[in-house]
Amino acid sequence: MIIMKQKEAWEYLFKKDRLEWTIPDVSVVNLVPLLKKRNFKRTLDLGCGSGRHMVYLGKRNFVVVGSDISPTGLSRAQKWLEKENIDNYCLVEHDMIKLPFPDEHFDVVVGINVIHHNHLKKIKQTVNEINRVLKKKGLVLVTLSSTGDYKFGIGKKLERNTYLSPKGAIHHFFDEKGVRKLFDKFKIIDIKERVEVKNKKSLAHLPILKNIKKRNVTVVHWQVLAERL
Repeated sequence: MIIMKQKEAWEYLFKKDRLEWTIPDVSVVNLVPLLKKRNFKRTLDLGCGSGRHMVYLGKRNFVVVGSDISPTGLSRAQKWLEKENIDNYCLVEHDMIKLPFPDEHFDVVVGINVIHHNHLKKIKQTVNEINRVLKKKGLVLVTLSSTGDYKFGIGKKLERNTYLSPKGAIHHFFDEKGVRKLFDKFKIIDIKERVEVKNKKSLAHLPILKNIKKRNVTVVHWQVLAERL
């Protein structure tokens, strides 16, 4: 098995599997009323990919910065944002473990199916960076793969609860204790385990799914909403 650098791995996935999600995650949709209530405007979409959450938030007059390590993902986001005539945004190509933004710069950071794609040490670095760039009382919304997810245990084991997928992407899986420990510097407002049964054809992890005979698989994520202290 060839271990690719993560930038190369995600470029490969964007080009071959396309990863063109268009529907915003329900957690982001449900967050908008709270953001408006708090008069929050400046948002960081961490691992923005092809821009589904940037478009959704941009249309609702949030100022959105999208950060990703994939030039292909960012290029698709740019085209989509331009097509929708959204101009209150900025795109940045950068690794999430060291963000190029000032301290206390954002009202909210969103990271959907993003920060768990790393070794645990680097995930902790990412959370520290989120803490740094958030304003006091700012919010962070993330989803993290659960140890109950269908992908858990598949691929090359890199460390405890961390596996390398056949196409080079790293997945770390969390239990509730691990999630709470990861966000111990924040005030956790809400934490829940989302369990969804999905048809294999709707998912992107085709090399993994080829070895699963069932038509449907159980996708399990932790959803966390937390406030910077």
